[in-house]
Amino acid sequence: MMPKESGIQFLTRMKKNQPPIIMLTAMADVDDRINGLELGAADYLAKPFEVKELILRIKNLLYWKTSYTQVVRFGPYEFDLDKNSLTCQKNKIHLTTNESKLLNILAKKYGRIVAREEIVLNNEEELTERAVDARVARLRNKIERKPKNPLYLHTIRNKGYMLRET
Repeated sequence: MMPKESGIQFLTRMKKNQPPIIMLTAMADVDDRINGLELGAADYLAKPFEVKELILRIKNLLYWKTSYTQVVRFGPYEFDLDKNSLTCQKNKIHLTTNESKLLNILAKKYGRIVAREEIVLNNEEELTERAVDARVARLRNKIERKPKNPLYLHTIRNKGYMLRET
């Protein structure tokens, strides 16, 4: 059993904009399996299971994962990680190359803090931490209704930035 929450609670909390989740659980009833899959689990494997079966399920999941586009959703926005394209209710939002790169870095770590240093390291050009702050401000102006009180692109004091929904 997981500490502090059930697998279903974890799945409900994590399913949005996260990688596919395979449930490995002792809850093997048909209703449990259906519930897990309805809540967004990519696969459901009841204990006990054969390790080889788990490996094959992971390989299949990885195979199918590469065959479709990865999109991160936050509020009314959808960011296509492959095309570096941002839309809001099917309307394309113009991003500069630098804004697109920044959003890609943040979207890949959706819900987790990304340090300024990591953004600097993930950039091909010379970039200072202050330049990162300026790029975040420009991006925030495009995606936030109230940039000074952001809903999606948060500054985590002395740590970095985080893309998430409140």
